Amino acid sequence: MLTLKRIYDKINHTYYIYINTEVISLKISLIPKILLSLLIISCGIALSACANNCEHEYMSEIIVEPTHEKEGRTVHYCLDCDYEYSSDFVPPVGHNLSKELHAPTCSEQGYIYNYCSCGYHFNTSYTAPLGHTLSTEITEPTCDKEGYTVAHCSVCGYHYTYNVIPPTGHILNIQSTYVSLDNEVASSIFTCEVCDLNYEGDYIFYSDIYKGAYVDTDTPIAKGIDVSYHQHEKGTDGNYLPLDWDKIKQAGIDFVILRIGYMGSGNTPVLDPVFEMNYAAAKQAGLDVGAYLFSYAYSIEDAQAEAEFTLSALEGKQFEYPIFLDVEAESILNNISPEADALTDICCEFVSILQRNGYFAAIYTSADWLETNLNTQKVTALFDVWVAHWLTADKNTVVNDATWNKAWGQQLAMWQFSQTGTIDGVYYPHEKDEDGNPKLVSFDMDYVYRDYPSIMKKYGLNGYEIPKDLTNLDGKYSEGTADNTL
Repeated sequence: MLTLKRIYDKINHTYYIYINTEVISLKISLIPKILLSLLIISCGIALSACANNCEHEYMSEIIVEPTHEKEGRTVHYCLDCDYEYSSDFVPPVGHNLSKELHAPTCSEQGYIYNYCSCGYHFNTSYTAPLGHTLSTEITEPTCDKEGYTVAHCSVCGYHYTYNVIPPTGHILNIQSTYVSLDNEVASSIFTCEVCDLNYEGDYIFYSDIYKGAYVDTDTPIAKGIDVSYHQHEKGTDGNYLPLDWDKIKQAGIDFVILRIGYMGSGNTPVLDPVFEMNYAAAKQAGLDVGAYLFSYAYSIEDAQAEAEFTLSALEGKQFEYPIFLDVEAESILNNISPEADALTDICCEFVSILQRNGYFAAIYTSADWLETNLNTQKVTALFDVWVAHWLTADKNTVVNDATWNKAWGQQLAMWQFSQTGTIDGVYYPHEKDEDGNPKLVSFDMDYVYRDYPSIMKKYGLNGYEIPKDLTNLDGKYSEGTADNTL
């Protein structure tokens, strides 16, 4: 007996016909349905239905047009189940390409852009970037702004900055007044040589600097000596031999007051022969330095001449301690006007001239002269006094145990407590003592009770730079010149 069974493969759109044990595969697209039905009927056997038991009696179709990349076809499908198959295949129509040229730019490649109306696209024919056409523009630095160079492309506008240079800073000229006995308030005007910066510094009042001659402490803050040619010995060539300033510093001496000289007959200035040498050597050794002029002034005019000589000797130097007028010559008392304040007026004239020129000026005298020959109240109220009040002739006592005697009155800012002090290891090169041993150099010894170095630096006195109030300029300035007059 002939047996026939039909099985439909939906994936391959193929019927498998089993006749007895043989199988025949029939592609639907090759065998129309009506022929298949005739075949089945002619066998006289009832065929089984599809997997869904559907005979596909009601078919429809959809025509799928070919695209640029996919073939077209007719899709036949059953209206009762999901069976379908395709026929009438048509090849893809292919892309209809257009071309668009993209020229290279300064920084990007050039290429041809190929594109189809369906959205498909690709690039071909790449060319290298052209590179920037650069020009440079230099902006020089100013006092408060950076300098820099800008490179700019004339084609695309690309730019960048390089070679940045810090601001040059202000070059300041200073016009200053200083407080003095005849000028209670002073200030400085700072003007930049380069730009239009112009400002006035803080006001300085006389009382900011000069507190009077007395101090509230009896504890010295520094120890010093004063030196003139008397502390030197001449060599065989007739020149004065130097002191060992390193040993002086190592012995605990903090400062030295150097003798400038004096005014000789006819107001002829006489410079102390070791002043310049000692100034350089003391600075080199690290000591703070002050100076004094031995006075023979009998009048206001003499005081003015002495002040001018002092200013010329001080020029180009820096002093951490005051500039003193040494008032002790007995000849003064024999030549000054008999008025009670004559010597006081001479001192005031000298001090005032130096003050107006930017120096911290004061006087040196003995305790006796301060009480007897000067207007003590006026002098001690107006400026500082370096007073000589020697304790004893015993050099060991005066060097090691110098204490101000409160019976003398209030402590003055600077005190010369001995004229016979010595410093270990500092000898005259050739002179011997009574025992035939090298003779120690004899020094005037001093204590100070006021911080003079800080005053000079804070207020720009005694050759120190005038402070610049530049808080609003971020500290961006450089040195200018100083004209100390207004």
